Amino acid sequence: MFRDFINKIKALGARVRENTLIVIVIVLVALLAFGLGRLSVFYGEKGQFKVIYPNGQSASALTGFLGVGGIREEITLPPLPQVAGYFVASKIGSTYFFPWCPLAVKISSTDRIYFSSRVSAEGAGYHAGRCNGM
Repeated sequence: MFRDFINKIKALGARVRENTLIVIVIVLVALLAFGLGRLSVFYGEKGQFKVIYPNGQSASALTGFLGVGGIREEITLPPLPQVAGYFVASKIGSTYFFPWCPLAVKISSTDRIYFSSRVSAEGAGYHAGRCNGM
């Protein structure tokens, strides 16, 4: 019985030696691949990427894109609001906003008051409105 146990251990040892070589090779290949990947970051080409357009076309920020079926569609951007001051309030209201705030856009142009600073708006009796960044 003891002899059978020893023989089983010897057989297991022989199998482990065969598999150990395979495991070591796999681990070394994995480490080599990882190391080469890390090195490619340091020695890679640095700079901006380059976009190549077909048929000599070029990109434009304000014109369109090729839509479905190759039909060119124009994109128009809304005009930027003309800002007279850094803060805007309504003559009939009690709050001031940034000019690009959605609540400030709703104020009619005849009722708008512009302020150059928070201090001047608060000095006129207005308090900060609910707008991002206020």
